[in-house]
Amino acid sequence: MLADGPHAEMLRREEAEGVRLNLRRDGFDIQASRGGLPDNPEAMRELAAHIRQQVEIAVASGKAEGTPPL
Repeated sequence: MLADGPHAEMLRREEAEGVRLNLRRDGFDIQASRGGLPDNPEAMRELAAHIRQQVEIAVASGKAEGTPPL
């Protein structure tokens, strides 16, 4: 079964990398200032959701103030 031991670790890292690639595809090139980015897919999904939420807030704030979008 592929989900055992080292295979599970490889699949987990691959899934986390997929989340990173989706962020890059959407224009977000994120870099960790210390250490690395999480290898945990759930942590990467939460980080991606947080980044997108913060961008939405910034865009909405800019629209409210009449400033051009990011």
